[in-house]
Amino acid sequence: MGTGCLTDDEARWLMRLLHSRPKNGQLDQFAMPDPVHNALVEKGLMHWRRGKMEITLDGIREIGRRRPLEE
Repeated sequence: MGTGCLTDDEARWLMRLLHSRPKNGQLDQFAMPDPVHNALVEKGLMHWRRGKMEITLDGIREIGRRRPLEE
């Protein structure tokens, strides 16, 4: 898909989701605001799988296109 239309807020949350993937079985739990969640799902950049939020390959590509954001 590759939207190129991420807001800074959406990009920050998408990056946080990317970095929350478990490395040693530990999963970072956080509550993404509903408007951001809905926008990222609509854009095909994240989805729910087996009860967990996951970034899609398109989401990873989108983050790769953006300049790193400071939190």
